Amino acid sequence: MKKRWRNAGLYVLLAVVVIAVGTAFLDRPDPANAPRTLRYSDFVEAVEGNEVSRVRIARGRGTGQVVEKNRQRAGVNLGPDKGLRKLPEHHKV
Repeated sequence: MKKRWRNAGLYVLLAVVVIAVGTAFLDRPDPANAPRTLRYSDFVEAVEGNEVSRVRIARGRGTGQVVEKNRQRAGVNLGPDKGLRKLPEHHKV
């Protein structure tokens, strides 16, 4: 009788391990859709290279949201740059 319960317990444990491992591999987020972060220098280069279609700047947070011409979205941490507001306007973004 004890051997039967021990075997049943091992099967339950095996099932739990298989489910845990399966969900770890199958439930990964798609890296193509994951939000990415641009460095500030890459952001400036993208704006100057006319690769950006839209920029949203969150005042007070020091962050921005960029939509590139290929429709990819990215976040950017903005520094205290006085010419930051003129940069997108100058490049018609």
